[in-house]
Amino acid sequence: MDEAVVIRAMERAALAASGYRFTLITKILGDYLRSGAKTFEAAKALDDAFEARKGSSVTTASVPSGRRQQPSRQQQNQSRLQQMLREEEARGKG
Repeated sequence: MDEAVVIRAMERAALAASGYRFTLITKILGDYLRSGAKTFEAAKALDDAFEARKGSSVTTASVPSGRRQQPSRQQQNQSRLQQMLREEEARGKG
């Protein structure tokens, strides 16, 4: 299983719960393994299919109009992880 798949599972768990829950991360990884999703692309496709079945995507809370909310530490960490994934993917393709 690619490292990016493990990171994706951590990101999904962070979005689904308040903070990282190891049990949720291992459940997501188990779902990936049972489905044969060993690459980032396969894991993303599996997640997209899950969200389509669920009927909604993971979203953040709404921000009251007129006020701009600063990103939480969790959101900042997620953004950094996503940037690292994009950079890693770019290095692999180059």
